[in-house]
Amino acid sequence: EAYLRHFFRAWSHDPDMLHASDLAVYVRALSAPGALRASLAPFRIPPPISPVGVNGQIPLLLLMGESDPRLDRDALEAVLAQHGGPAAIQTIPRGGYWLPEERPDPVAAALLTFFASVQEGWEGKLLSR
Repeated sequence: EAYLRHFFRAWSHDPDMLHASDLAVYVRALSAPGALRASLAPFRIPPPISPVGVNGQIPLLLLMGESDPRLDRDALEAVLAQHGGPAAIQTIPRGGYWLPEERPDPVAAALLTFFASVQEGWEGKLLSR
């Protein structure tokens, strides 16, 4: 529990954003055999986002919290430069690394706006071969 509490506090804009009952849910879930190891797998690989090979065909939205200690905006902009297609970085105010937990409403709003903006261009194309 102390391990998880540390990361939720250290990587959040608001260190007290997670209630004890919410932390207990994470502790239970990550106490299952192999769960903690699996949850850490993305941190053992090089950059987590690599759109190389997509050739700009898929719209890309990268969300980051204004207080995120892990993501570097310059590195994300380099990813967008490789993408070559429609792409944007959106910074969520008062957000840290745990955006869906810490700022669910702004994250949902950003995603809905993004999906609406690309829907017309993709309508009918997703299932066609």
